[in-house]
Amino acid sequence: MPRRILKRILPDRHALSKRWFMRPFKVALRDPVYWTVHRRGVLRAVAIGLFISFIPVPIHLLLAPIVAFWLRANVPVTVIALLASNPLTYVPMFYGAYWVGSQILGAPAEPFQFAPTWDWVQTQLGHVWKPLLLGCLICGTLAATLGYWTLALIWRVRAMNRYQQRRGKLRGDGRGSDEDAAL
Repeated sequence: MPRRILKRILPDRHALSKRWFMRPFKVALRDPVYWTVHRRGVLRAVAIGLFISFIPVPIHLLLAPIVAFWLRANVPVTVIALLASNPLTYVPMFYGAYWVGSQILGAPAEPFQFAPTWDWVQTQLGHVWKPLLLGCLICGTLAATLGYWTLALIWRVRAMNRYQQRRGKLRGDGRGSDEDAAL
């Protein structure tokens, strides 16, 4: 991912340290590893965010920074990667995870109606929790792995292109330098 774009959209850690709600995280704000845009930290953050987005509990925004601090990843990128799961993608993500889990367990995927009520949790969750959790674990691991390696490839290709452009500028214009060398 282009470093310039990330630097432009990510918040400045010094500005964040002045906010009242960031006082409990003062120690983490001092360590630049959680905020700098380096390849390893960003790749790790994307993998963490994508994996946590498949956890079927509504504590993503609390869990992601804690795991990012624990694994020394870029915290803002981890939170941005959580945007893979949003109100528009919850249903396809978790139904797909349920389907994957039911296929692996060999259980038929039973149709069910989700309702965010305690009654639904008591009556319906018992039927779907095993395939849902297994599918979420598999899909989360797959998403994290694919996100990590895809971003690593993009980062590497961009770095190689920048290196080639810089090398061409050092030789001169880049065009015609081979012709001049032959003369």
